[in-house]
Amino acid sequence: MPVRPLVLYVISDLHLGGRVGVPPARGFRINTHVPLLSEFIHRLAVRAADTRAASRLELVINGDIVDFLAQEGPQPDQPWRAFIEDPAEALQAYVEIRDQERPFFDALRELLHQGGDLTLLLGNHDVELSLPAVRARIEADLGAADSRGRLRWIVDGQAHAVGDVLIEHGNRYDGFNVIDHDRLRRVRSAQSRRQRVPDGDGFEPPPGSRLVQQVMNPIKRDYPFVDLLKPETEAVVPLLIALEPGLAADIERLWTLWRLKAEAGRQQPTEPAQPVHAGQIGITPPATAAAGPQDALAQMLAGRLPGAQLAALQQLAQGAAMPAQSPIGLGDGLGNAWRRVGSLLRERFDAATWDRRLQVLLDALRTLQHDTSFDPAVEQPAWLRPAQALADGGFRVVVFGHTHLAKQVPLAGGAVYLNTGTWADLMKLPAGLFAADRAHARAALDRFVDDLRGGRHDDHLAFDPRFARCAIDEAGRCTDARLCRFDAAAGLD
Repeated sequence: MPVRPLVLYVISDLHLGGRVGVPPARGFRINTHVPLLSEFIHRLAVRAADTRAASRLELVINGDIVDFLAQEGPQPDQPWRAFIEDPAEALQAYVEIRDQERPFFDALRELLHQGGDLTLLLGNHDVELSLPAVRARIEADLGAADSRGRLRWIVDGQAHAVGDVLIEHGNRYDGFNVIDHDRLRRVRSAQSRRQRVPDGDGFEPPPGSRLVQQVMNPIKRDYPFVDLLKPETEAVVPLLIALEPGLAADIERLWTLWRLKAEAGRQQPTEPAQPVHAGQIGITPPATAAAGPQDALAQMLAGRLPGAQLAALQQLAQGAAMPAQSPIGLGDGLGNAWRRVGSLLRERFDAATWDRRLQVLLDALRTLQHDTSFDPAVEQPAWLRPAQALADGGFRVVVFGHTHLAKQVPLAGGAVYLNTGTWADLMKLPAGLFAADRAHARAALDRFVDDLRGGRHDDHLAFDPRFARCAIDEAGRCTDARLCRFDAAAGLD
């Protein structure tokens, strides 16, 4: 029987889950667009039914489908978990997300039953999807056994190759979010036999997951924008330093973690797109001696902020620093320490101090005037280098996710790199910050900070629902590949 042409649709970084807030509070959700996402999948289901005789349709969800890191567990003193190894707890977390986001799962079921294929890849926020009990429940929820379409899982670190199109989440090239798939396989192997994982053989979540659990989520209780604002290091860190006078009380640990993230992100495989160690997709930098807060800040922002702006931020932090204290364990009351010192988002200092902090913040943020984070035609070398190496191996199209920033960039040899961005919210710095007139820029910053203090984030959010569409002929050649934006009024094309 001849192979029919295939139309491939790819989305990623849905980040479903997280507690729903009482408006205007956001809660812990970063994806507030499930109705539109569900409509997109419904349109695919209708198209799969209409075109089934002539061509195949496949939806690939390329990682971070649900967000187990944002899902609160039963322990009030430690609500977040970097990895949920217990199969019953992982299953319960999935069921809570499913019940909260039911339209999405109903749409996936419709897609399969209308004859569309569905491929699910792991990211770094949804590792628990690989556990046998969770997968079995999802398959039952979607009615996979009785559907016309095929449900495929890719949970072992493989990429998804369809003809000359290569799809992978992309955390492989982020040293802080690599997954040790050998250890994850051991956990799955034991759980499939209802056996206990032997001591020492358990899965160790990547440093990025521990960062979210131990640092970012506690901060997010009071600062809902910390995982929305881009560029994350260059914008979030100065903002927190300027607005939070007590940050210096725990800034050494926070900065050290951010420094490790920056170092890990710079770690490249020994050869482009090749793993460093057997069993791992990448490598985490070895532990180093703890840096003082000023050294850590300098290492984190060196090369990103001009010297004058970096020095001003260091002085702000030094002025707010508390007496040295013995190091505490990560997660040992870190979030509570933030609450003890109070916040400038709620408490104003004297006018001169407040004005000085905002002037320093304005100088730091204005250095991002030419930032290309939201430019779809420009990608960072950390992602372009491995994409080019993969294209050199014979792929015409390379599709990543992970960064939350949609891109379409040509590669050498006629190939193309696509990044499908995210269906979650992002936050952009106000354009007024970069006005030529400094008074106008300062007024824009005042409004921005006032909005953050009042929990008014909506005017600063960016939502850009993107998908990749690849047409593949009977011989496996991709004849058309492009990044598209979904508009419910305009349809899929």
